Parts: sequence; structure tokens; C-alpha cells
Amino acid sequence: MKNQNNQKSGMNCPRCSFKIKFQIQDLLAKNSINCPGCLLKMDMNVPNEIKSHLQEIQMAQDMVTKARNVNM
Repeated sequence: MKNQNNQKSGMNCPRCSFKIKFQIQDLLAKNSINCPGCLLKMDMNVPNEIKSHLQEIQMAQDMVTKARNVNM
């Protein structure tokens, strides 16, 4: 079974359209992200209110993962 915490979301680079993969932790901890295709550096200015929601989502994902591991 795939671990939900390791699933990566992504977006297309505005310069080269390369699919840039990232995790919730990246949005919470990093100030910028680089495109692996063209090396474009993009600032990630995530508002604090959104970061709060991302933390809640991350905690929920962690609880689901722990619950699945207990049931195995």
C-alpha cells in the first residue's frame, strides 16, 4: 500500500511546463522551489492562514497512516 505522506502534488513550470513535484512539507518549510527542468527559482509565499490549514491536513494524513499501520 502506498504511504499517503509520500505522495507528491505538482504544478507545471510557468517557463518550461516541466511537472514540478512537491509535498505539503515543502510548502510549510521552504521559501522557494526550483524547477528541475529549467532551474527557474520560484518564491513560495504561502500565507499563514493557508499554512495553518496545510498543517491540519498533514496531521490528518499522519493519523490516517498510523491507524492503517495499527490495523495491519
